[in-house]
Amino acid sequence: MLTPDHQQSLLIQALERIFCCIEAKAPRLAPSLQPGLTREQIETQLQVLPFRLPEEVYQLYQWRNGSLCENQVELLPQYRMMPLQEAILERQAVYEIVNAEPDEDEACHWLPFLAMDSDFYVIQGDFESK
Repeated sequence: MLTPDHQQSLLIQALERIFCCIEAKAPRLAPSLQPGLTREQIETQLQVLPFRLPEEVYQLYQWRNGSLCENQVELLPQYRMMPLQEAILERQAVYEIVNAEPDEDEACHWLPFLAMDSDFYVIQGDFESK
């Protein structure tokens, strides 16, 4: 079984390989991926969520904090990685539209992290509240 440190290094190694391809094939876009956040910054921003997210979310946002809309770097074709604060705000906006109570509905334990217009890839959170 892999240790958490080894898992982190595998994820970061894979992300760095992707980033090297971006640098090689689109060198002007590579700098638009924002620098990563500290674990403390991530924890502070995630305090507004009523659920826990997997360790990989922390690793992802420590690696890079997404890209802004005007500087789109696609990690999947046509999908850009959202900055953490934008992802949190987008999640809150969706709940305002559907008038859901995120604390009461297990289906509400998700956070978008890749975006294309109004389509998202999401990360499933832990059903147990914080």
